[in-house]
Amino acid sequence: MQDFVTGCQAVREVYEQKDFARTLALLSELRPLCQTVGERFFYEEAMGNTLFQLGKTEGAIEHMAVGVALPVSLPELRAQQRRLCSNYLMYLHYVPGVSDAQMLAAHRQYATLLSEVRPRVYTQAERQRRARKRRLCIGYLSPDCYEHIVTNFAVQLYAGYDRECFTVRLYNTGAVHNEVTDWLASLVDGYTELHGLYGQAAADRIAADDVDILVDLAGHTEGGRDLVTMAYRSAPVQVSGLGYFDTTGLPQVDYFLTDVYCTPRGGTGGFIERPLRLPHSHFCYTPKEDMRHAVRPWHLHTPVVFGSFNNFRKINLPLLMLWREILQQVPGSRLLLRHTTADPYQIERVQRLVLAAGLPMARVYIEAGTPGAAYLDRYQDIDIALDTYPYPGGGTTCEALYMGVPVVTRYGQRHGTRFGLSLLTNAGLGELAAPTDEAYIHTAVALARDAELITALHHNLRTMLQHSPLMDAKGYVHDVEAAYTQIWQDWLREK
Repeated sequence: MQDFVTGCQAVREVYEQKDFARTLALLSELRPLCQTVGERFFYEEAMGNTLFQLGKTEGAIEHMAVGVALPVSLPELRAQQRRLCSNYLMYLHYVPGVSDAQMLAAHRQYATLLSEVRPRVYTQAERQRRARKRRLCIGYLSPDCYEHIVTNFAVQLYAGYDRECFTVRLYNTGAVHNEVTDWLASLVDGYTELHGLYGQAAADRIAADDVDILVDLAGHTEGGRDLVTMAYRSAPVQVSGLGYFDTTGLPQVDYFLTDVYCTPRGGTGGFIERPLRLPHSHFCYTPKEDMRHAVRPWHLHTPVVFGSFNNFRKINLPLLMLWREILQQVPGSRLLLRHTTADPYQIERVQRLVLAAGLPMARVYIEAGTPGAAYLDRYQDIDIALDTYPYPGGGTTCEALYMGVPVVTRYGQRHGTRFGLSLLTNAGLGELAAPTDEAYIHTAVALARDAELITALHHNLRTMLQHSPLMDAKGYVHDVEAAYTQIWQDWLREK
């Protein structure tokens, strides 16, 4: 490798070919050639992305942390640094042992990368003008207006709102536009494509629609693109939630949508935003169409089969040690691990971790995800789902429950670790949520030993879910609209 520019090009080409091992080797040659802050930033970002693709998340976040802290000044590199920071914050949730204080401090760092932004200021005259409006205008900002889990959780907000009291506008910042996008657009009062607009340009477009409350549905996903728009404050009141599971770190975001289980009263849950607590669930689950018609034959396996269909990036060594203990206490039981995609690096990573944890390989099945609806058949092959920790399932937990599979979850103090607690409690299964490792093991083992209860749950869970707050669209939208009305009145009263 003769110079940095040539080396950069080689790294990009090999990375795009998904030869991550070779990319890593090229980066090791590139490091001594870094002379400027920009060159060092490229190296740290590329190292972080490559290690993450290889399943080495701990190493990835170390390099990303260095890249985020570099004194970058060029505008195009500042934008790239913000994207790197959002990815870094996402990846932190996969790593066990990150304290709540560390997580909050890392998120606060994001705001420093937007220090040059001057948010829109709303005058008292503007407050008085908006107070006279007949209908409150709600804007939803999302890059996921297609077949995405966020759509499964947000669609009732687009479809079931009170049209006498609210106007709803949907802003699509993603590159995907298909028949689902068109359907979502048909549900609301206004739909706008914002893909191609960024930062202040996107914010000005939203502000032109006179939005009163802007709701970000992505957080630090997708490189935090929509948070840059939020930083310019397109609306007097701004909220984040559903698509991300932690604070945005931005002072321009006023509230975070949560519930009394994810963020108990009396605490902030590690947010700089004020918690906007719903009284039941801050999720309203709408299953995909193929799931609605999926009724699979199931029989109790002897011995019991445990399973986890969560993203393999959520699986870590301490978690596997808990699963090993569960298998040991339930003789002959088996564990089916199914990844969300066919990513070979993640399959290999989990295979290594399973060996390192000392799980009996003859009783553990590891498989790649396959496209299409055939994966629903796999739910008939497990009796109990084991949730991941500290990054639990959201959509996968709802999916398992809808397919009749009880889920055992472990939760902590941070909002993002408590999805399972909220979902299970709202489904009437709060006793399957455990606050400690010991309780998690005990709960899973006790359920595995109760064949009658497992069978009853498999036969009744879908009905339980359908009659719970998790699928009560009318009640959910009512709760959300009541919360919007309250925070709007609070803003109008501010001086």
